[in-house]
Amino acid sequence: MKKLLLLLMAAALLTGCQKYSGGEPVNKPKEEKLKVEEIKKEEPKKELTLEDKVTAALHKGFGKKFNDKDSVQEIKAIKGVDESARVNVKVYAKDSIGMKTTMLNSITSTLKELQNENEIETIFFMIIFPLVDQYGNSEDGTIAKVEISKETLDKINFKNFVYNQIPNIADEYWEHPAVSK
Repeated sequence: MKKLLLLLMAAALLTGCQKYSGGEPVNKPKEEKLKVEEIKKEEPKKELTLEDKVTAALHKGFGKKFNDKDSVQEIKAIKGVDESARVNVKVYAKDSIGMKTTMLNSITSTLKELQNENEIETIFFMIIFPLVDQYGNSEDGTIAKVEISKETLDKINFKNFVYNQIPNIADEYWEHPAVSK
């Protein structure tokens, strides 16, 4: 009889543990969580500015940081009469053994991200990197300048495009002699 009573009490206890957790039914949805999710759904998404879009594309292509600094040093979008913009960017190149290859690949990746941005008339890259003189002094210097118009950008088929063609297709291209070596 005692065993039967203990068995019934254990069954009742286990049934209670399955249905309740922390004093509330397990299957009961929490109203608070639902309210937070509803609020998130109702919030309108903030429209990104051209500068925000360019910054995101540059971070994707060049990385977010360079020596604990933001890789993107400057972005200027100069709007014309027709609302299209000339975008000037100053960005650090990634530090790597194949500097030129990495730089051209980063530019290609950035251009691919921006190809559908109709606000851009021209994008001008000023690529900077610490340059060391013969005495061992280091100073940030320009290692490349690349200008690509929207017309040129629209011609690029990124499925088959090879990054080392950037110097050939760019509307303007200059590189520091140290990069050419």
